[in-house]
Amino acid sequence: EIKRYTRKTHLQFLKMRNLADHDQLTNLMNRREINHYFKICETKKKLKNVNYAICIFDIDHFKSVNDKYGHDAGDFILQKISETVQKQFTEKENIARWGGEEFIILFEYYDNSIIEKLENFRMHIEKNIFSYKNIIIPITITLGLSSSNKISDIDIIIMDADNKLRYGKSNGRNPR
Repeated sequence: EIKRYTRKTHLQFLKMRNLADHDQLTNLMNRREINHYFKICETKKKLKNVNYAICIFDIDHFKSVNDKYGHDAGDFILQKISETVQKQFTEKENIARWGGEEFIILFEYYDNSIIEKLENFRMHIEKNIFSYKNIIIPITITLGLSSSNKISDIDIIIMDADNKLRYGKSNGRNPR
């Protein structure tokens, strides 16, 4: 009886933890949970000089998707983008919904392959057919990337990635 109760309690704990650490709509990590991984990467950087990178991306013209097709269509797009980003990257890349239509990818390493992976992801989204209730909704994304290679503070790395995202958005969106 005690074993059964302990197991049931543990399963309830895991369910509650998942609810606390993940975005309900996308099932990606939320900001609170990704912050835990930021701290791990910062520690590795300080102790072992292991560089990491952060990409912030968002869905171009997302407000117009909601305005034109409705919020259910917007939710559908958020879910499909979340599924796609999870398929495109590995467990060494932590993905979270940063807020609204913004997402963040934390790469626990830094090398030149990141740029190629992000470009492949961007092109995949651009070429993908997002069909909601038999309506094709064209979607593109804009990305901003920064790393601990030259910047040591996580908050500044995030700000740098966000500034690069804003630069991309103000210079045409969905840049190649």
